[in-house]
Amino acid sequence: MSEEFNYKRKGEVSAPEPEIDIEVDSRDYTMRNKGTVKIGKVTLPINAEPNVHYVPSNQYLVRMDETLEAMALAVAQQKPVLLKGETGTGKTTVVHELAHRTNNSLRQINLNGNTTVDEIVGRTILNRDGTMFVDGILISAMKHGDWLLLDELNAGLPEVLLVLQQVLVDGKYTLVEHDGEVVEAHPNFRVFATMNPPETYVGTNHLNPATLSRFGITVDVAYPEQNVELEIVKSKLPKEPRTPEVEIVEAIRLASDVRNGYAQQEYQYLLSTRDLINWMEVNEHYGDLVQSAKFTILGKCNPDDRQALSSILQVYFSAPLDVHPSDGQFDMVYKKGNLMQVCDDNLEIYNSRNNDMIGNAKAGALLEVMQVKNGNPIVRLLKGSVIARRDNSVAEISHSDMLKIGELRKVSTRKIEAKK
Repeated sequence: MSEEFNYKRKGEVSAPEPEIDIEVDSRDYTMRNKGTVKIGKVTLPINAEPNVHYVPSNQYLVRMDETLEAMALAVAQQKPVLLKGETGTGKTTVVHELAHRTNNSLRQINLNGNTTVDEIVGRTILNRDGTMFVDGILISAMKHGDWLLLDELNAGLPEVLLVLQQVLVDGKYTLVEHDGEVVEAHPNFRVFATMNPPETYVGTNHLNPATLSRFGITVDVAYPEQNVELEIVKSKLPKEPRTPEVEIVEAIRLASDVRNGYAQQEYQYLLSTRDLINWMEVNEHYGDLVQSAKFTILGKCNPDDRQALSSILQVYFSAPLDVHPSDGQFDMVYKKGNLMQVCDDNLEIYNSRNNDMIGNAKAGALLEVMQVKNGNPIVRLLKGSVIARRDNSVAEISHSDMLKIGELRKVSTRKIEAKK
C-alpha cells in the first residue's frame, strides 16, 4: 500500500475553511459537507467542539484514498489503528490529515526507552497549596475526547504498553495513583500508533501478540511510487524550482536504488521521502545537488555509506540530461570505468544475457562501462532512460542490469568526468 506525504507550496496561503460549506478535493476525491466528511465510502462526523489548540493544520496529501479510507473506517468502528513502515514515509502525517479533515484534537507523544508510565497516566506534584494530581497525556485525551497518536510504539517500555493495552481492552483506566479514580474514555477518544520495522531500528522491539491484537486496523506504509513521489517533492518547492525536474527524477531514482540496497543490507542509510524533500529545499540555495547532499544526506551516513553515496552522487549529477548530437562525437572508444553519455537517440541497447534488443537509449542517458569484451562495452544505466522498441514506452531497467550496446560508429556520445 502506497503511503502519501504532506505538502504545501511555499508562498501559498490557504484561506480558512468554512465549517459547513461543501468542499471537493480533486486530489483525494473526498467530499466534505455540512456536519460530515466523506472519505472514500466512509462518512465521519465533523467535530464541532474540539480543543482548537490541538487540531492539526491541512497536511495537503497526495492521492491516498486507500489508507485514509481504512483509517476512517477504524474511526467509525471505534478501532485503534497501527501504521507500520520505514522512516519518513508519512505515517504520522496521515494521522494529522485525518484529524484535520474531521476537526478533531490530536495529542501526540513519541515513545522511547525513557518514556515512563507517569508521563502517559499522570503523577502527583507539589505546589504552594500542597499536592495535586496532573493527568498524563493518555488520561487527558480519554477525558476530553481527543485523538491520541503514539509515535514509535514499539520503542516504548513494556510497562507503558501494558497500560495502553488495558485501555484498548476495557476503554477505561483505574488511577491507583489518584485515589483509585476510574477514567472512562470519552466516546470521541481514538488511538493511533506508528512503528518502524524492529529488525533494522535500534531501540525498537517486536510487539507482543497481545498488544498487536488490540489494533483493529493495521496499515503497512510503503514509500510511494516514483511518479507520486515526484509530485510530493515538487509540491514542497517553489512553482519554478531551481532544481530541474529531470534532476529531481534522477534524485528519486537514486533514492529508490538506495532503498533497494538497504533492503539487501548494502547500506545502513535509508533515503526517505522526507530526506528527498529536505535535499531539494536546500538545493534552492546551492543549486548544486552534490553540494546540497553534503548537508542533507551524507552527514547522516556512517563512513562506509558516506563514501559509497558520495561517489554515486558525483556520477548521478556529473552531467546534464539536456544534450544535443553536437555535444558528442561519433565512433568514440571506451574502456572499463568510463562514463558514456549518449547525445542522440540512436544507441541500441540489448539484454546482455540473451542479446534481445530492448530499445534505444534516450539522449542524455549516462552509462557506466563495466567491462569491454572483444571491443564491445558492457554497460549499466546510471541515469536517463531507454525507450522500448516494441511500444515506445520507457523500458524497466535497474541500475544493476548489465547491458550490451550497438555500434558506436553512427552514434554521438561523449566521455564524462565525475565531479570532484
